[in-house]
Amino acid sequence: FKPSLQSKERRVSQPSGPVVVRGLGRYLELRNMAAKQKAEKAAAEENCYRPRGGRPIGGVTKPKPFKLSTSRDPHRKARLAAEAAAAEAEACTFAPRTNETAAGAVVTAILASDTTSAT
Repeated sequence: FKPSLQSKERRVSQPSGPVVVRGLGRYLELRNMAAKQKAEKAAAEENCYRPRGGRPIGGVTKPKPFKLSTSRDPHRKARLAAEAAAAEAEACTFAPRTNETAAGAVVTAILASDTTSAT
């Protein structure tokens, strides 16, 4: 058995003219569009975040002198607290009716009648 060997190197035929690569035109078009969008975005950011003209950004706030006001009536705070407590007590009008309340009223009436009849 003797295999037939070809030459040591196989030569690939080289084209003589330009080679057509499908999709290369669209690829280059998309690449150019992406570069253009990137440049537009950078210009928009530059315009947005670095405004031209107008007052400079930053600086120091200059404080103005001020006076804290004081109350003219020194007893006002105590009077207001007393008024608030009175209003709160006035708002508490709930008086529950229980069996003990009725029994207590009867006991009070008996005791009151005993003291009036004893005198």
